[in-house]
Amino acid sequence: MFVPILFPQSSFGLGPLALRDQYMLRLQHVPTAPIMLRQITTITGIVGAAILLWNLLLVILRFFSRSKDHDFANEISLTLFIISAGIFYFIPLTYIDFFDRYLIFLLPLSMLILKDPVHLCKNQISSYFIVIILLLICLFTIGATHDYLSWNRARWKALTYLTQERNVSYKNIDGGFEFNGWYNYYPEYVKNANKSWWWVENDDYIVSFGPIAGYEEVRKYSYQRWIPFRRDNILILRRPTKGFAS
Repeated sequence: MFVPILFPQSSFGLGPLALRDQYMLRLQHVPTAPIMLRQITTITGIVGAAILLWNLLLVILRFFSRSKDHDFANEISLTLFIISAGIFYFIPLTYIDFFDRYLIFLLPLSMLILKDPVHLCKNQISSYFIVIILLLICLFTIGATHDYLSWNRARWKALTYLTQERNVSYKNIDGGFEFNGWYNYYPEYVKNANKSWWWVENDDYIVSFGPIAGYEEVRKYSYQRWIPFRRDNILILRRPTKGFAS
């Protein structure tokens, strides 16, 4: 959800913002999460991971101890199942790039090793705290998903205008990873440090979140954000030395 403390200018939302100004040039044309909020989220995640690892260690230690109660067989069976599921889950992932979102599948399984997790919900204060946290996560997820789809709709409107109404060739557009990856991908592409790496032949036109030095604004498409609640724009930019033609 948030980039850790080491990256103080992380965006506030979901999904990759794969347009040149934000992803490549780091111009920060989109809202950023407050540094304190990112620190709290990061620390909370570290503490939660430490609790899970500690409980897993306790189960392993009990396995080698002499004192084993009647629940030990079920507990160790569950732990072995979780570990086995994790190993088999990660085997195919070793052949592709790893993303932190792949860990989401393991979180529900890992939480099963907590010692008597249902006991937490018997405490009224704990129950209220859990409900509030879940509600905040739900609200953020809904709002951030809305924002991601909203700016993408504006992006594709801009690209449709360029390619269909103005007949600009896709070879002359840097429309972001999804656009150029779909229309211009080829395995022999050679990366150029002066262009985005997503198979851009000519960046005479760029679709972006904000202005870029050396380009002039041609048109903009407004979209509504929920987090924070405001209207932003997707811009069509072009090199000033080029005529508006394909």
